[in-house]
Amino acid sequence: MSSRKTMRLPGSETVIFSRWSRKVSQGVHDGKLRCRHEGHSCPLLKVFQTAEETIYESGLGRGDKADLLTGMALLSGLLDKDLPRKLLERRRDIMMESYAYELIKKEGYEEGVLSGFQQGILQTTRELILDTLESRFEDIPGEVLRDLRKIENPDGLKLLFRKALRAQSLEDFQKALEKFLD
Repeated sequence: MSSRKTMRLPGSETVIFSRWSRKVSQGVHDGKLRCRHEGHSCPLLKVFQTAEETIYESGLGRGDKADLLTGMALLSGLLDKDLPRKLLERRRDIMMESYAYELIKKEGYEEGVLSGFQQGILQTTRELILDTLESRFEDIPGEVLRDLRKIENPDGLKLLFRKALRAQSLEDFQKALEKFLD
């Protein structure tokens, strides 16, 4: 006997997410999670599309729809990395109103700023090393710049900057650089 599994949202109408039945099962086939209902195989993507359409076309307020669709996008990522992207492409207009969407966007922005800041520190330190070497030893081989670009550790570049200040010759610096890269 099949019955509907529902969720009641506070202050909202009931939203039906799926049918609950002993005839429904899920499993992995060909590397994809699939569900089976009464012997018929259906991709889980179809289940998410149906839930998405049900939420989007429901009488819920835009804020509730936005939160539910964003939550569904987050959860769908546990099953398939493409599902959240596809959902976002179709429903970005309403998902942007979700507080969770704003938090994710803000965190991504902050990570981007931090990453840019760190890259700026690395680039500035590399330039200081090159400027120091050029002022002390004049012509600097291109391989020194190439090797410096391989270093992503700010502390390592700081040590090499000190070495550039104290090296007796360009060859001494190059040996220190090679030793650091090994």
